[in-house]
Formats: sequence, structure tokens, C-alpha cells
Amino acid sequence: AITVNSSEVDDSIGILVDGAEDFVLTNNTINYTGNSDGSAVNNAIRLEDADGAVIEDNIINISIPSVPVTYLPPDWDATVLSEGIVVDTSDDVVLSNNTINVDYNKVTGAYDSVYAVEFVDSDNAVINDNEITTNGNSYAYGLTLNGENFTVEGNNITTTGNNYANGIQINGPASGNVSDNNIDAEAPSVVYPVYSYGKNVVTYTDNNISGTSNSVYAMELFGTNETVKDNNIVANGNFTIGVASKSKNLVLENNTIIANGTNKGTPTTGDSIKSETTGVKAVAGSTAITNNTIISTGDSAVKTEASGYIANNTLVANDTTGDAAV
Repeated sequence: AITVNSSEVDDSIGILVDGAEDFVLTNNTINYTGNSDGSAVNNAIRLEDADGAVIEDNIINISIPSVPVTYLPPDWDATVLSEGIVVDTSDDVVLSNNTINVDYNKVTGAYDSVYAVEFVDSDNAVINDNEITTNGNSYAYGLTLNGENFTVEGNNITTTGNNYANGIQINGPASGNVSDNNIDAEAPSVVYPVYSYGKNVVTYTDNNISGTSNSVYAMELFGTNETVKDNNIVANGNFTIGVASKSKNLVLENNTIIANGTNKGTPTTGDSIKSETTGVKAVAGSTAITNNTIISTGDSAVKTEASGYIANNTLVANDTTGDAAV
């Protein structure tokens, strides 16, 4: 086994690969404990300029503090200090068949965050058949992606938090396919099992996507061209939206979407798409909604201000069906 324990004040990276191509990390047990006081970097594994790396068949146990994301001059870009696995500016990386467990061990500062796996500016990533389990405090993120032509397939991604939980977040510009995954997020205040924003061209197929919280956005899509086809999408809680969209062009086809909300209490989110209970809520862009089964405990199955069309769906809302549920 590889075991690393960090100090409180020094940057700590368990395994750093910088500028080396075709690195392979396979069949290891890795135990990493970060103890940062919020001023130092804690990463279990970090790849930088490491094209062609393969991380496969490992058991990776990561315990790190939940600390605030910092924004530093001159560009004021976000700097995430506490992360499990980071792939930065590294193309053609494979992350396959790993068991990745990330848990927070202490809390420092306000708006504290934990990120399990992040790909930044890395093209042609293949992320398949992994178990990615994340437990955070205020803000917990499972898999975060930025890059072109990615493949996310066959993973079990589970994120829990004490306030906010996110399963997969895709930060544009990005393109790729998300297929055959089980994605679940649970937290008291708000969850986003799938969240996409920016210049994204992404297809989501054959996934099981679920969220449980006071306010649930099972999929929130703010991309350029996004296709959601043959998925099972379930939102459970008080204010639940199956698919919330500002995507410029969105296709929803042959999905089962269930928004199971009680509509009791007060929404706990400042999201620009108002929290309520409905199967699909599109507030901008163009949306084609065809051949879906959409069931909502709210007053509508579909609410849309977008252009486009709704055809050949089975729609059920509270006391209404069919066209009356729109």
C-alpha cells in the first residue's frame, strides 16, 4: 500500500506526475490523509502535462479537509485546494475500474468544499467503470470535467453532503458522452446530480440519475447542444425538478422522468431557475421533448418558456394528464 499523511501548512500531493507521458498507476491500494489548515494544497494524485496516463484497478481512500475555494489575482480564477484526484492539461488520460472513496475529515472556513475527481483542460479523457463515492460538508463534488471528446461510461457516482451535493459537473467548453452511469446526489439543502454550463456539446444516454434533497435539480443544463436520451431521472424531496434547462439547444427523447416533490416548506437555493416541482422546466433556448414518460406530483409535468415542441409524451401531473399537464 501507498500511505501519505500531510502536514497542516505545507502543500501535499501523494503522487505527482508532471511532464511525463504514458504514466501507469495500476493495482495499488492508496491511502491519503490531508490535514491542511485551509492554506495548503491537498491532493492524493495530481497529473500535470501527463498525456496518455492510465490510472486503473486501484483502491484509493482519500481523507481531506473541506476548505474554501480561493480566487487569486491577477485573473481571479478559482483555485481548489482540497481535491482527491486532479488531471490538469493532460490529454488521453484513462481513469478506469478504480474504487475511489473521498471523505472530509475537518472543516475550515466558510463555503468549504471537497472535490473528489477533477479533469481540467484535458481532452479525450476516458472515465469508465469506477466507483466514485464522495462525502463532503458544505459543498461536495463528485466528478468535475472540462475538456473535449470525453467519455464517461459505466461509473457509479455517489455524492453526499451536509448542505450541497453534486454528482457530475461539466464546465465548458467541453464535449463528450455520458452513458450507462448510476449517478446519485443527496444533501439537505440542494443537489445537482448532473450540472452542465458553458459551451458544452454533450450527449447523455442510458443513465440512472437520482437526487434527494429539499431542492432537487436532477439535471440542470446550461450548455450549447445537449441530448438527453433513454435515461431514468428521479428527483425526490420537497421541491423537485427532473430536468431544468437554459440550454441553447436541448433534445429530450425517450426518458422516464419522475419529480416526486411534496411542495412543503421553503426552497433552499438561489438558483436562477426557481425551485418548484415539475418534470421538465425550460426557461430559455430551444427544447424538443418527444416520447418521454414524465410524472410529477406538482401542478405540471412540463413547464416551458423555450421555443421548440412537445410531442408523443406520456405526461402526468397532480390531478392532470396529457396536454393539461403542460
